[in-house]
Amino acid sequence: MSTSSFLGLNLATIRTSLPLITVGIMGGLYSLMVPSEGAKLFGTPFENPLSPSPAEIAYAKMHGVRKFATALVALRLISYAGELDAQGHAVAAKAIGNAVGTLLFAGTVVALGEAWACNRYAKRTGVKAENKEWALNLGTWHLIKAGPIALLGMAWFRI
Repeated sequence: MSTSSFLGLNLATIRTSLPLITVGIMGGLYSLMVPSEGAKLFGTPFENPLSPSPAEIAYAKMHGVRKFATALVALRLISYAGELDAQGHAVAAKAIGNAVGTLLFAGTVVALGEAWACNRYAKRTGVKAENKEWALNLGTWHLIKAGPIALLGMAWFRI
């Protein structure tokens, strides 16, 4: 394994992937520990943060578990691909790299779905004006982040 590439992939791509994974891990943990703030960061703030419904809390925690678990899977796949590459198992390492690409493409679909969900939430009747604005802004953010996630996925498929 050379110092400028890993599995034939430029190290810049690896370095770009790891912060994304770290954000997933930290965001997931944050949603589990502080569900109201996790929901707000997602783009669907609780209607009454001082007295959230059990369903709102449960949803925010489920969202946190999904983020956390998905990020851990990505981290392990990258690690496993590196182990295989270091041992000279190039074909197996490439297959794992393709799995990372697939996971990132799934993340692209998730980001697009999150944008859609935020926008649908903002259009509901009865949603407070400040929550509508927040959801629309976060919906735009989810839409924008889908692009870099897709590019990283394509980069992993190139190995």
